[in-house]
Amino acid sequence: MMRTIGAVTLALAVMAAAGFSSEASAGGAPVGQVSNGYYHSCAVSRGGVQCWGYNADGQLGNNKTKDSLYPVYAFGLGGGSGVTAVSAGYAHTCAVVNGGLKCWGANDAGQLGTGNTSPSLVPVAVYPENGGVTAVSAGYAHTCAIVNTELQCWGENEDGQLGTGDTNPSSNPVTIIPSGATTVVAGAWHTCAIVNGGLECWGGNYDGELGTGGTDQSLVPVAVPGLDSGVTSIAASPIHTCAVVDFASAYCWGSNDYGQLGTGNQNQAFSPTQVANLSNIGSIIALGAGGDPEFTASHSCAVVVTGAGSNVQCWGFNAAGQLGNGTLDDSTIPVAVASLSNIYGVSAGGDTTCAISGDGNVFCAGSDYNGEVGDGGHPVSIKSPTISPALSGMSNISAGLTHACATLLGDAYCWGFNRNGELGRGTTTDDALPDQVQFAAPGGVDDVAAGNQHSCAILIGSVYCWGLNDHGQLGDGGTMPSAVPVANGVNSAVGMDAGNAHSCAVGSDGSVQCWGAGSSGQLGNNAFVDAYSPVGVMSSAGNIAVPLTGVTSVTAGATHSCAVVAGAARCWGENSNGQLGDGTQTSSSIAVAVSGLASSVYAIDAGAQHTCALVDDGVRCWGSNATGQLGDGTQTEAHTPVVVDLAEWIPLTGATGIATGSNHSCALVDGGVMCWGSNGYGELGNGTLTASAYAVAALPAGSGVLEISAGDRYTCASSGVLTWCWGNGYYGRLGNGSLGYSVEFVIADSLFRDGFEND
Repeated sequence: MMRTIGAVTLALAVMAAAGFSSEASAGGAPVGQVSNGYYHSCAVSRGGVQCWGYNADGQLGNNKTKDSLYPVYAFGLGGGSGVTAVSAGYAHTCAVVNGGLKCWGANDAGQLGTGNTSPSLVPVAVYPENGGVTAVSAGYAHTCAIVNTELQCWGENEDGQLGTGDTNPSSNPVTIIPSGATTVVAGAWHTCAIVNGGLECWGGNYDGELGTGGTDQSLVPVAVPGLDSGVTSIAASPIHTCAVVDFASAYCWGSNDYGQLGTGNQNQAFSPTQVANLSNIGSIIALGAGGDPEFTASHSCAVVVTGAGSNVQCWGFNAAGQLGNGTLDDSTIPVAVASLSNIYGVSAGGDTTCAISGDGNVFCAGSDYNGEVGDGGHPVSIKSPTISPALSGMSNISAGLTHACATLLGDAYCWGFNRNGELGRGTTTDDALPDQVQFAAPGGVDDVAAGNQHSCAILIGSVYCWGLNDHGQLGDGGTMPSAVPVANGVNSAVGMDAGNAHSCAVGSDGSVQCWGAGSSGQLGNNAFVDAYSPVGVMSSAGNIAVPLTGVTSVTAGATHSCAVVAGAARCWGENSNGQLGDGTQTSSSIAVAVSGLASSVYAIDAGAQHTCALVDDGVRCWGSNATGQLGDGTQTEAHTPVVVDLAEWIPLTGATGIATGSNHSCALVDGGVMCWGSNGYGELGNGTLTASAYAVAALPAGSGVLEISAGDRYTCASSGVLTWCWGNGYYGRLGNGSLGYSVEFVIADSLFRDGFEND
């Protein structure tokens, strides 16, 4: 993320020397500076602060915790408040106000600098006005500010990112560098500052982000070799760092898996390495570096001034379109953003990039999951069932975590998230529309299942899997991922399912084999370890473990599995929430009987931490119930099956199909769909975002629905001719052509509107 607050003044000076004008330099433009956090963004707007995006911790500062798709003013910091700089961190934000400093948002590590760990939904003072504060940088959970060239830091310090010589956190500012500091940048676990023209860094160094030639952590500031003078701007992501020397050359170092160092390759660098092709274009006046701390990918951007004006160059990870060049292709060298000109500032966040133009407009590209782009947001949340034309005629629909798969005329099709190749096309590019899985020969696919980040299919009785394989969930004997289907040796399969990081298949002989993650016992093979190849599921005969037989169907949840066995229900794996249904919270590595379901079980489906079964007189669910996903009218966890109700004492009857998502459940009833549980993205399909502990109608009876599937906060249903999907559409998982992010820069709306507020 970009934290080069001091670079704005330098940028304007260089632009003026080049004859390049900017209204912002005269102080008359609405926007003077922009900063991307991990999931929210902020800008200095008419001397105030406007923020947009994720707001669960109050990081927008508007005394609310509701996300905003449009920029909103931070409380008490409207236009004319004297704000000169803003920095958006992970879940907190800080702004320089009339020479003082105010911060707001999360404060679990003391990152607000108020002497305590109490969060704040509105800006609170860290330094009084006229206190000499000139710059601030908010990192993951720590903050640094420059006060009269003195650098002070506070907050989380587990990796030494405060530079105090120890790893003790501090909820009060602590002096790190007594004088000479002009610019500071706080990454996730490290910090860098320009001091007397040279660069010093400290803190975590897992990927070489300190630039000191190795990966040794430093608890105090250390000079970056080769950058001892002339450093004009800096930027840092969680895993890499960049700097500009004399406005002429850019250097980056650290992780480089996606080309974020801009060196034309993907080789990690422990020392500053020059970015390709920038020095021969013009003067480099600003930098941005961003990345998600939970995902080992990042990107970088620079503003380059030429005699004809200025433009933005970006490189690195681009799966959400954050490079803004109209594609989803990563780049190991800088690529020009043709749609932008007259730019003097740039900022990179988690998967989002924003740039500010000379006339004060803010343009953003990339992830818009929480409204980070600020243009009103893509409609990722669809609250009522909507027909997806591209999915027409598909059957065996399986909704995974963030991608889905189905069959059509004997072929497998997948759509949605694809960073691990889970769409099976030989690529890693997300796609909001279905396309055919690349089997060696077309036809013959009988069933398909989408897991967390992998998928599997049955092709003429044989099981093939593709996608992530870190726990052996592909079952091919190794842990290497594959973007195309690979066989795992399971033959004569008649049914299967994919869970979080494991998969299971039923054989024609009634046996079950599972493979992948096994630390919770979810493989059922009387062990608690991963298995890279299929292993047999066991049951008990007295005190002896014997193979489980008589199975007619199997389902895989997050970390548990279940099966229908001769009309009864049996489960195995994680049981901390009672999801095995045996009346205990004891995990089991062999199949155990679900209490009270010894007969008349027709179907069973395992969610994240809950399970539901279709029985002859209705639907029964058990396990976690925090969002009402058991449908019994309560939010009370159940360790044995409970009755799903339409209302108090009115059971849901007539169901012919069942589906469980992460935290919601659905049933097929009289050709319609009823759902219950979480509803933050409209996954219940009843036109609201309100959770329900009772079953509510998504599609009315008589709609012709033949099958349903529920994933992570979304649901799909099919009549065999029409397909409906609803809920969370981010990454394109609804198959309606909308990815939920922008591959080109779009203008952040409302930044010209004084006092604009969005409820």
